[in-house]
Amino acid sequence: MDSIRIVSQYCERFDGSFWAEPANAISNFAFFMTAAGILWVLRYKGRRDLPVIGLSALIACVGVASFLFHTRPTPITGALDVLSITLFILAVFFVAIMRLFALGMAGTGLVTAGFLGFCLMISRILGPTMGISTIYAGPLLSLFAIATAIAPRNRKLAFHFVMTGLMFTLSVSFRIMDQPVCSWFPIGTHFMWHVLNAVVAYMLLRLVIHAQELRPFAPGHQT
Repeated sequence: MDSIRIVSQYCERFDGSFWAEPANAISNFAFFMTAAGILWVLRYKGRRDLPVIGLSALIACVGVASFLFHTRPTPITGALDVLSITLFILAVFFVAIMRLFALGMAGTGLVTAGFLGFCLMISRILGPTMGISTIYAGPLLSLFAIATAIAPRNRKLAFHFVMTGLMFTLSVSFRIMDQPVCSWFPIGTHFMWHVLNAVVAYMLLRLVIHAQELRPFAPGHQT
């Protein structure tokens, strides 16, 4: 693998220089704002939620890795970008499932493994239509699946998962649109993928915090 080869896949990049993707690079600071915002929420609530603090750190890592990739797009920085996003998705899914359904470590681990397998299967099925964005189809569908599963017990929380899913749908749409709009919108739309993903991450972590506050999640309880 050529670790220094420039890998350009976004229409904003016009050459191999460091600042050839200014909008894509700078928009990653939205992830740091999300991490800081979640830490402020925890401080405001007077809570020391270690899993959420860890997830906030992962969000900051996503921002760092993505910034590196959009300033120096090589196979190595590209791999770091994908790895950071994958770790965050799996980690937030794990914590959310554990708190929402009280399955324990082993049960939640099995569900998370099934979720990963589902994501890989869906990405293969939808690859021809969604291109490289197909890897996000599984996480997107999981938000609506979780909403459906918890709706009988907590309609308000289910509604917020649906809203998070709709926000992520919009985010993925901007990611898909990046190349098609190049001819008339040179900077592309990938920077909006970053901004809206930071919003989605904030919404998800607020839901994870709220799920912990609701514990124990009584099977027959509705709100």
